[in-house]
Amino acid sequence: MLKNLFYILLMFVAFSGQAQLISDGLQAHYTFDNHLQDITTNSNELTTLGNNLNYNSIYQNDYGIDFTLNPTLTTVNNFNTSNYTNTAISLWINTSQIKAENQTILQGAYIGIGIHIEANTGKIGGFFNGTSAGAYSSTNAVTDGNWHHIVFQCDGSEMFVYIDGVLDGSTPNVMLTGNNKLYIGNSNQGNKSYAGAINELRIYDRMLTDCEIAELHRQMVATVDASNGVLVAADKLIVQNKACDPTIHFKVYSNPPLDGNFVLEFEAIEQIKLVTITDGTGQMLQQKIPNGVPKLELNVQELKGGLYYITIYGVDEVKTIQMLKP
Repeated sequence: MLKNLFYILLMFVAFSGQAQLISDGLQAHYTFDNHLQDITTNSNELTTLGNNLNYNSIYQNDYGIDFTLNPTLTTVNNFNTSNYTNTAISLWINTSQIKAENQTILQGAYIGIGIHIEANTGKIGGFFNGTSAGAYSSTNAVTDGNWHHIVFQCDGSEMFVYIDGVLDGSTPNVMLTGNNKLYIGNSNQGNKSYAGAINELRIYDRMLTDCEIAELHRQMVATVDASNGVLVAADKLIVQNKACDPTIHFKVYSNPPLDGNFVLEFEAIEQIKLVTITDGTGQMLQQKIPNGVPKLELNVQELKGGLYYITIYGVDEVKTIQMLKP
C-alpha cells in the first residue's frame, strides 16, 4: 500500500512540474496589502517618494493604493529586464479622473515600459518600445470609477492589450529592455501624476495565455462580489476559469470553515487522485484519496487558526486554494 501511494505521489510531482502555474515567470508581484514588498523571491521592493501614501481596503485583507494625494512609488533597486524576450504586466486600476496630460500608472525609466491614462480621453495607453508616440490606445475610456483588470503584454515585436479579461486589441511594438528603476503613480520626472487606485501589480518575463488572463481577472472579481454578499469565498481564492480548465471543477462549502469541516464538491471525482492540506511552511498536515463520492470532507476542527493551503491533484494538473481557519 505504501509503495503504491509513493508511486502515486511521484506521478503527481511529475504532473505538477508539467503544468504551468500562474506564478511561473513572475518577476515581481505587488499586492499593496498595507506594504510595498514584492512577494516573489526576487526582492524587487518598492519605496515611496514623499509621505502621501494611502492604502484603501477593498475586501477583508485585500488593499489597494490610492494615488489621489500624488505619492510616487519607485523600486529600491534597478529592475532588470535585460534578458526578457517577451513580457506581461497585469494590474487592477480604479479611476474617474481625466486630465489634460497623460497620467503615469507605470513607467520603466529607460527600460521601455509605459502604462498611462491618456490625456483628455480617459483611455488607457501603453508601450514597450520606450515612447508614448506609438502607444496602444484602448477602444473605450476606463475612467468610470470602477475597478478594471488591465494586461499589457508583448511577444517582442507586437503588443496585446486585455481589459477585464477580454482582448481589446494589438499593435506592432518592438520591445526594449534594460536595467533601471520602475516608477508607479507618476513619471520619473514627477510631472504626470495618476489620480486613482492600483491593486495587484504583477510583472512577468513571459506572455500570459488567454486562460491565465481570465483567471487573474476572476480572482479580483470574486473578491469584489464577495464584498457585495454575492459570493462567499476566501480572500484571493485561486481557482482557474472553468472554460480554461478541462478537468478540475469544484465548489467550496464554508470557507472559512464554520463547523470544523471544509467540503469540496467535484463535478468529476474520477479525475481527482489526492487532496492535501499544508500549512504556511509547506508541511503536509492531512491527505485524502477520494473514494468515488463527489463530496470530499476535510475535518479541520483540530487545526489552529490561520491560513492553510488545500492542494488538489488531478489526472494531469494540480490546483491550490487558500483556506482561512478562524
